[in-house]
Amino acid sequence: MDKITFVRDGESEFGWLCVCNASRSYNEPELVLQHWPFTERTFERRLDMDLVGLEVAYRGNGVFHGRDRNAVIVLLDGGQTKPVKTERVPIPRPKTPLECRYERGRWEKRTVKGWVPAE
Repeated sequence: MDKITFVRDGESEFGWLCVCNASRSYNEPELVLQHWPFTERTFERRLDMDLVGLEVAYRGNGVFHGRDRNAVIVLLDGGQTKPVKTERVPIPRPKTPLECRYERGRWEKRTVKGWVPAE
């Protein structure tokens, strides 16, 4: 689920309003968070911070629509926009005594029936 975030430029009060897209890595047990800007770098207090946390749905060509508001968000360079920040968050191994592996974007555990989703 994509959401609006504010990404600071270092330790300053400047930054960007962004669409944060979360996706699972296919090969590594991690969640990849990419922050795509839709405002120019600006002072935090000048922004409409009411948008932060708003869930949005991708419509194509860098355009998002707000899920619970009538908002239309357009990335700075449309579909060519580069993320201003990328984070990698580990997805912990499931708590099970069974053998586990991370395969094709999910944890799996080995049972007598073979490899099955562990989540």
